[in-house]
Amino acid sequence: MKILKNSYLWMSFLMLLVAYPVFFLHLDVMTLRIWDEARMASNTLEMYLNGRYLVPHFEGEPDMWCTKPPVLIWLQLGFMKVFGIGELAIRLPSALSAYLICLMILRWTKQESGSYLPGVVACMFLIVSPGFVGWHGVRTGDYDILLSLATTYYLYRFYRVSKTGLQRQTLWTAFAGLVLAFWIKGVAGLLFLPAVLIYLLWVDRSLVFNKRFLQFTGFSILAALSYYAIREGLNPGYIRTVYENEVGGRLLQAVEGHAHPFVYYFSQLPGRFGSGLWFFIPLVFYLYANVPTRRLAVYLVLNIGSYLLIISIAQTKLPWYDIPVYPLLALATGWGIWQLYANLTINMKQKWVRVLPWLVVPLAFAYPYRNMVGTTFKPKEYSWDEEYYRLSYYLRDKISKGEVFEDYILIDTVYCAHNKFYMNWANHEGSKIDFAHRAHYARTGKQVIAHQSTVHAFIRSRYEYTILDSFHNVQVYAIGARRMVTAPADKVN
Repeated sequence: MKILKNSYLWMSFLMLLVAYPVFFLHLDVMTLRIWDEARMASNTLEMYLNGRYLVPHFEGEPDMWCTKPPVLIWLQLGFMKVFGIGELAIRLPSALSAYLICLMILRWTKQESGSYLPGVVACMFLIVSPGFVGWHGVRTGDYDILLSLATTYYLYRFYRVSKTGLQRQTLWTAFAGLVLAFWIKGVAGLLFLPAVLIYLLWVDRSLVFNKRFLQFTGFSILAALSYYAIREGLNPGYIRTVYENEVGGRLLQAVEGHAHPFVYYFSQLPGRFGSGLWFFIPLVFYLYANVPTRRLAVYLVLNIGSYLLIISIAQTKLPWYDIPVYPLLALATGWGIWQLYANLTINMKQKWVRVLPWLVVPLAFAYPYRNMVGTTFKPKEYSWDEEYYRLSYYLRDKISKGEVFEDYILIDTVYCAHNKFYMNWANHEGSKIDFAHRAHYARTGKQVIAHQSTVHAFIRSRYEYTILDSFHNVQVYAIGARRMVTAPADKVN
């Protein structure tokens, strides 16, 4: 009976029903995306196979390209041990993090306003947000949604500190969230911290300069740096590489050509966050105009503004770096709509007024929600990506059917962490596939898996061959005798 009376439990279940088609449905339909997701997946698979849990590896060596602490990898590893190797294990941490963000928003709004309605509206803005759900978002195995969970949590708890004072439990949870954010994505997890400190000093300077607060700060610094110290001992040069990647690199200069103008994030927000952004500014002013929500408005705007300012000053700019502000944008917008409704109905005693929002909200979000579910129910490759990812689909299909490759070479001449993941997965299931990055590894007597036009051209112009299997641009060759070459060999990689 107590469970039946638990309104938060029922709201959590309702939110799961609404979020499931967008966050969780068909997570494993599309193969892994190249770059970060595939890199994380490769780290996780190697950790799964080699049992080295403190230092992520890539191609058998400590990974010094992706230098974040391995919290995401540990979570993916846990799901891999439960569900087996595959996309589901890689992407579940992001999907679950998004759902937990929604539950946190519901608790925050209920605690502060006495109503779940502002939280429901805020969560709906997140669920239909293209940037939140899309690339590097909820449905891929990247850092950014997990980071958003940790940053939203510590922002929530530090806001509670500003209202309730230096209670030990509240401080523990606030600083634990801060440390977790740092362990998830390093310096990026601390980008809200300047605004938090400014806000606490504005509310009450004694909060920050209190002995207990300073003690917790010291403990948190030690906890945050502990992994870095351990990793440096196991992997010398790690800390220097972290500095070069996260501070000297991405902050001070554009890495890998990702340079954009200062207004980059501000200009892309309307398209990435969605239609809710057009309501944000007037509703924030409305929150500020109401005395009970004034401090909340200041807190949210200060954190959103400072975070966007910092990532706009940084020289390396990528679209998904703005994702951690989305829960705050949604929270401010949802809370503003609720506050407007509460003030309009304050003198209306009819019972039907209380039911009205629960009818209006589903109708207001019906169209964008339908569109979002349409993209997740049957995920499809973009036409320009189909050829690029077909080898991954081919290998995954063979693994699912239990087929093995005996003594094959997979040739891919560019960075291809996604294809290597499926190759290593196939080898774990009994295949024997070696990797080669140059076309000239195709020689007489070899069996070759290829998907690039340059490799196909090399094989077909220089050797007799038999096609053993074919899938669109993926061809499996048995290489025969060498032909007479009429074109210079150096024309093909």
